[in-house]
Amino acid sequence: MSFPHPWPALEKAAELWPDAVALVFPHQNERRSFLQWRNDALALTGQLAAHGLRRGDHVALLAENRVEWPIVQMACASLGALFIPLNTHYRRDDLAFALKQSRARAIFCSARYRSNPFLETIAALRPELPDLDHVFCLDGEDAILGEAHPPSFAGSGDDIGALLYTSGTTGFPKGALLSHRAMMMVAAGTAGRLGLAAGDRWTSIIPLFHCAGCIMNKIGRAHV
Repeated sequence: MSFPHPWPALEKAAELWPDAVALVFPHQNERRSFLQWRNDALALTGQLAAHGLRRGDHVALLAENRVEWPIVQMACASLGALFIPLNTHYRRDDLAFALKQSRARAIFCSARYRSNPFLETIAALRPELPDLDHVFCLDGEDAILGEAHPPSFAGSGDDIGALLYTSGTTGFPKGALLSHRAMMMVAAGTAGRLGLAAGDRWTSIIPLFHCAGCIMNKIGRAHV
């Protein structure tokens, strides 16, 4: 299959292989079939819309590798929001810069990761972030994965799908914009070079905020 956008790819995978395992996160003891992944992402799409988020809005994600990560990613694709995965090593200054520069209107985050208190830092930065309307913590009761009516999908492969930041080794991180078509071409090319077919599995320890993690590993799963 060849798709210029990840959401139709996931929809097709859910139709063809609804019960096949798509995602496994052993440290959480969590897994999702293609249909479950699609349904969770679609429910989250509806919840984002219910909170006033719309096509073209910017949605950030600051979290370690966890099952909610690809669900948020695909919900953004379904909604038509710009997805902004953030480096889990960011501390206050880099995080403030990325959230300001990206004009993120919402952020999903883990409460903390290792010694990095994500939620606490974001709360302290809120007065400096006039564009940030919503903070959704993936831990606890306020994580939004309930039922809501999602808007109709109206995405295009030429839409800008993600804003990824460089390592920032010589200063603040630099943002790179990627279209859905470009990301899907990378995913398809990687799957082809590896000779992947339906039913195959791969294991990765790459952080999902990295392009190799969130493009080749996750979008690629819905592509083969």
